This record gives sequence, structure tokens and C-alpha cells, in this order.
Amino acid sequence: MAVKFANDINAVPQDSRETILSKIKYLNEKYVRIEDNKLIVDKNFANIDIVNFKITKHIYRTAVALANEQRQNGYAVKVKTVCVESPAEKVELNPKAKVSFQGLFDEYVKIKESEFMISIDSPHHKLATIESINPLVKEAYDKLGKDEVIRLKYNQTNMHRELLKRLDTPTENKIVKAINSCLSPHIAIPNTVIKGRIQGIYDALGIKRTAKATDLNH
Repeated sequence: MAVKFANDINAVPQDSRETILSKIKYLNEKYVRIEDNKLIVDKNFANIDIVNFKITKHIYRTAVALANEQRQNGYAVKVKTVCVESPAEKVELNPKAKVSFQGLFDEYVKIKESEFMISIDSPHHKLATIESINPLVKEAYDKLGKDEVIRLKYNQTNMHRELLKRLDTPTENKIVKAINSCLSPHIAIPNTVIKGRIQGIYDALGIKRTAKATDLNH
């Protein structure tokens, strides 16, 4: 339809064509554009987006099905099966599967920093999946950045402490927040463990203070 419309417009004498083209209020320049006073339809972009739409909507679940569909549309396709380890997909297939923070974070970064990718699930879906598996991934990426996460060696405790340091809130509030996150009020914990965790919080916040179990009473 778009191609026929473009051909009809381009068949009009040049002077009249200029007037007609100037009256067109909206053009999706990704697919249709004006070039040398002619209307050009780019079918390649349209075909790519159609394929991506079908992939996103889960019509294709295997490389073979995708290749067959491409062949039916006149493309010469060779299928090479490559096993891609995706922590997010691993958890989707088995909610009880264990995946590392580093694996999730690296996959998150790869999706975020890729200009173009084709996936069985849309990139946005994968990002949301990773964020639901471990919300710290998004927080660390947004607030600390990739380089800082690598510097901290993907250690979640260190990342929580670094995020805590950056909070725009009084130090005492930071201490309370950190204690609540690492000590459960309903579980008996030895005094030595309590002092060790509190000392870790003090050290992370740059507080020159020796931890005592009684600090919890303040």
C-alpha cells in the first residue's frame, strides 16, 4: 500500500509533486522519507521491524522456525546453533535455579549497552526479569555504575554499604537502616556476630567508633 502510494505521488509532474509533498504533515522517516523531491519507501527497515515484532510476541521459539520463516520471505539463511548462557532465562525456566549476582549484572549491562539486539524476549522484558530476580542489579547499575560494581568485585554487601554512604540522610539514620538490613529482630544472634556486623557498618560509613552489642539500644 505504501509503495503504491509513493509510486502514484512520484508519477505526478515535479511542480505539482513539490506542492503535494509539502502538504504531507507527517512522515515516519524510518520507513518513508522525501529524497530528491520523491517519496521513498524503505522496505528493509519495515521487514526488520516486522521480524522483531514477531520475535517479541513469542511467535518464534527456535532458530529453525525463524530460519524457515526467513526463507519463505526470500532470504538465504544458514542455521548455526549457539548455546547462550542467560541467567535471566535460566530462572524463568526454573524459578528455583541459583544464579550469581555477577551473571545477572553482566547480562543487564550487556542489554543496557547494546545498540541493537534480537532476542526471543524483548530487551525490556529481560531487564524487568533481571530486576525482579535481584533489585540490587538495577540500583547498582543506576547509582554506582558498571566500573564501580567491578571495583567492588560484585560483592553485594560492599555495594549495599557504598549505596548507604551515598544516601542524602543523617549518619544516624544510615546506621539504623544498615542495622535493620543485616540483623533480624526475631532471630537470636551471638554478641560477637552483632558487634562484627555493626563494626562493619561503622567502617563502611567512615565512623571512627568501636562497636558494642549495646549499640543496638541507642
